[in-house]
Order: sequence, then structure tokens, then C-alpha cells
Amino acid sequence: MKYPLFPRRGCAILPALLCSVLMTLPACEKEEAREPLRKIHAIVYQNGPAVREYDAQGRISRITQGNSGYNTYYTYGSREITTTYTTPNNESTIEKLALNNAGYVAEWYNKYGELKYSRDYDAGGYLVRQHFYSNGAKYQTYKYDYVDGDLKSITIAAAAGNPTGTITYEYYDAENTLTNERLGTPYLGGSNKHLVKTYLYSSITNTTNRIDYTYEFDEAGLVTSERRLQNNNGQVSSELLEYQYE
Repeated sequence: MKYPLFPRRGCAILPALLCSVLMTLPACEKEEAREPLRKIHAIVYQNGPAVREYDAQGRISRITQGNSGYNTYYTYGSREITTTYTTPNNESTIEKLALNNAGYVAEWYNKYGELKYSRDYDAGGYLVRQHFYSNGAKYQTYKYDYVDGDLKSITIAAAAGNPTGTITYEYYDAENTLTNERLGTPYLGGSNKHLVKTYLYSSITNTTNRIDYTYEFDEAGLVTSERRLQNNNGQVSSELLEYQYE
């Protein structure tokens, strides 16, 4: 099913509303078991599939890039995540993600142990600021603003605080099923409620980059394909991603 130009609200796509229970009705003796969340088994890019594996807690544990010999492994500690990238030549690169008290990524360190970025979250676990570093010095900050559970804009500023660009988003009414929870990356924070329709980047130097998204779904309302049509300063390109579920 291809996502229409003017999406309709449908129970196959949109999240069901929680029904309130009248006080006069008898309480349920046993809560109905929640259906297990179907994880994304593979994301198929134009150059091949990236197969995803998960640990017993539903967190991503390995990504295999087809038959290329490139793999990514994730190892979890109480306050950090170790990411190991391997190549067909048995070379490996190790990076560290430090977690905050809530279990979200607070800092990322590259293979040299250098801080590359730090992240701040609101009380709901949504990313609100990301600071970028080079050689130990902060050079850029992203500020994230949300409306009704969806990321509406990112303000990009240099180290001195002066804005250098903005990113704005538009959304379909369809529920976002490509969430961090379904991808096994809950440590990255909260996800948008709805699927992105348009991404637009604008800089103070009049550089623009627009991406329009269209989707197809299965009968359960899960995204099975995502097409990205990009116009980067007049250079047009298209990319298709396909999603396979467990």
C-alpha cells in the first residue's frame, strides 16, 4: 500500500486511542498480555541489506552488512555501550558511548578516546541539545524543538552561539513505526510520533537541502519501504529503503 498524497486517518495506520473505563464497570481481573514488539530484522539499502540482531533485552547487538565482511557489534555495560566495527581484513575500530542516569547516550568518544559529541534530554527522554567537539573544543550546537511529540525544528549554532542554519520538518498523520525501540536503540531517546514527510535544511549562506519522503505499508501498518527524493542545491537524487521484520 503506497502512502497517499493526502493521508487518511485509518485504524490500520494510526495508533489506537486508549479507552477509559467507567467506574461502574467491574475491573478486569487480569491485564491482557501485550503483544511482543516486532523488531526490524533488516534494512535493505541500494547496495544491499543490513541485517540486525538483538540481545535478550531487545537491544541491537550486531549489524551485518550483507556479504561485505563489514560488521558492527554492540556490547552493553551498566553505564556505557562499546561499539566495535570490523572489516573484511579483520581490522577493528572501537568507540564508546557513555550513558546518563536515565540510560540515554550522554557522550560519544571516537577510537582515539576523543569526545565527539554530548547530548542533553528533557524529562520525557527527548533529545533537546547536541554539542559537537573537535580536538577537545566545542564548535557547533544543535537545539531541538518539538510540537506534540514530533521534532519540528533544529537550530544550528556555532560555538559562539550565533545561528548558522535551521532544519524544519513536516509530518504525515501516519504513526511512526520506525522507532528507536523497534530498532533496538532505546538509548538514543524518544522517537517522533508520526512519519516524516519533508526535511528542509537552510543555511545563512543560502544553501538548501530538501528531502521528501513517501512510504508503503503492510497490513499491520508497519512501514515496508521508504523512498527519499532529495534536492541538494539543485542536485536531485533518489534513495529507496526497504524494511523487513522479525
